[in-house]
Amino acid sequence: MKILVFTSKWVGLKLLDTLFLKYNKDDYLFIVTERDSEKIIQLIEMNGHEYMLLNDSTINWLESQDEKYFDWLLNLWGGYIFSEQLISRAKKSLNIHPSFLPYGRGSDSVVWAIRFSHKAGVSLHQITKNLDQGQIYYQEKVSYDFPMTGGELYKDVIDTCLKVFDEKWPILRLDKKFDVIHNPETQTTIFKRKDLFKDGTIVLNEDSDSKELLLRILAHDFGGKYSFKVLNDNKLYSLKLEFREIDQEANNE
Repeated sequence: MKILVFTSKWVGLKLLDTLFLKYNKDDYLFIVTERDSEKIIQLIEMNGHEYMLLNDSTINWLESQDEKYFDWLLNLWGGYIFSEQLISRAKKSLNIHPSFLPYGRGSDSVVWAIRFSHKAGVSLHQITKNLDQGQIYYQEKVSYDFPMTGGELYKDVIDTCLKVFDEKWPILRLDKKFDVIHNPETQTTIFKRKDLFKDGTIVLNEDSDSKELLLRILAHDFGGKYSFKVLNDNKLYSLKLEFREIDQEANNE
């Protein structure tokens, strides 16, 4: 089986374990993007497979191949937006998206799940020219509740991504039938990284409501049990703030 794999970051590195431990005899071509590339390349070479670095020459070469040249196109945290021409070079395709589609299309899905009280989860879906809108092979919810943080939910979602791929790829690889889930083409937002930076910063001189709330919380903080209280679903919480000055340029990277 001839498989084209785009991969990057530490999550992509972990996802490769399923390929190498269970299906190392498949004919892979790995396209490695920037982050954690050294560790990924080392793992690929150790398992005896070929790789190319992601650049214009690599994409031009891939798009010059015959249609359906590959049996599968896998996007394992590759961080690449695929053209229709490139998608057509594979008979089938699969992306792992860390959200319960159609919620959380685009970047930083875990943040937006908590921010807008959407369902969180993992979706295995076909790759199409429209971002995160391909038909869904499989979905699994990840439960969370107030006051779970983005970091805590992210860990649970990533653990589920690894588990779901390990369980479902063997079935998809053999072309066994899934009851494909329709991915509605609704007007749900496709989030970009700039949305994360914008939503994650309060400019107090321009946002009087947020400033009033922060001052209210600070005013009631006397240390120990004397702090601002939050009541949610009959559960009472103590709320404290921590302010640390950080470098503005580093925060925008």
